[in-house]
Amino acid sequence: MAGVELDLDLGPVEIMAGLKAELSTLNRHHAQDAERRKRELQRTRVPVQVRMVASATIPTPTARTGINLGGPDAGFFWLLRRLIIGGVTWKTAAAGTAEIYVTALTAGQGSAATGPVVSGLALSDMADQSASLPSKAFYSNQQVIVQAQENLVVVIDTGTVGQVYVATAQFEVWRTVTGDISFDTA
Repeated sequence: MAGVELDLDLGPVEIMAGLKAELSTLNRHHAQDAERRKRELQRTRVPVQVRMVASATIPTPTARTGINLGGPDAGFFWLLRRLIIGGVTWKTAAAGTAEIYVTALTAGQGSAATGPVVSGLALSDMADQSASLPSKAFYSNQQVIVQAQENLVVVIDTGTVGQVYVATAQFEVWRTVTGDISFDTA
């Protein structure tokens, strides 16, 4: 049929080709994101060593004073490895005793607390204690675990009024594995 012109509208074909190209780009980005998440998870499996220091001044002779060393961010947990409590230096005479708690009760991280935060601490939250100061303690793997939304609090009892007490802790920070991670079982 010579002389007959076909007028074809290529609109739907062009749309389909564009959609296919866009889906291909999205799949490539999704694969790259999945690979990046996998690398980040593997990178964070190795524990990170973190040292926290906080101090408090005893306000009155009868006030139990808490020193909040804080707690891990969501998605992480801490393993306490070392805790040192005492005066400003190892040779500073520091009266009193220390109690160590892992608790959901909190004051500001790195700050001192008295009153309800300290009086609300229960025996079930207690992780350790020291009958004299300065005190140095080392903890084995998973002996003292601090989960997200928990805090490590050191409470000084019968401390000297006006004296500065210091708590320093060494932690291993670990990532909590979440449900959106799949592992090959083959």
